[in-house]
Amino acid sequence: MKIPLDLNKGEIIIVFDGYCVLCNRFVKWLAKRDNAQTLYFTTFESKYIKQYFPRMIMGDTVIVLNSAGKQLIKSKAVMACLSAIDYNPALTKCLGIIPTKIADIVYAFVAKTRYLLFGKKQHCTVPEGIIAKRVLE
Repeated sequence: MKIPLDLNKGEIIIVFDGYCVLCNRFVKWLAKRDNAQTLYFTTFESKYIKQYFPRMIMGDTVIVLNSAGKQLIKSKAVMACLSAIDYNPALTKCLGIIPTKIADIVYAFVAKTRYLLFGKKQHCTVPEGIIAKRVLE
C-alpha cells in the first residue's frame, strides 16, 4: 500500500480515536516527546483518512502506518510509537518480550473500556499543542 505522504524511514502516521480522552492524552504525550519530529497524527474522521483510506473505520485500536506502507494495530502500534520516540529503550525492550497475543488481550480490555474509564469528548479532535505541520487533517 502506498502511503499518500512521503514518509522517510522511521516516520509514522498515527491514526487515533479523536473522541477518546485516553487516546488524546497518549497522542499529546507522544507529540511532546517527538524530538526527532517523526510522528504525524490524524483521526479516523479526518479528511486525510476519508480521502486516502476510505475503508478505514474507527475501531478499538490505534493504527500506525509506517514508511513501508504497513499497518500496525493494537500492541504493535503502541510499541511502534514508543520506539519512534526512543522512549526508555530498556522498558520498551522489556515490553517487547511480552507475547503479542497477551499484550493484545490487555490492549483489547483497555480499548473496550476506554470511554467508561477515561471519558469521551463530544467532538472528534486532535489535542492542542501538536505542531500544525504534524497534523494530517
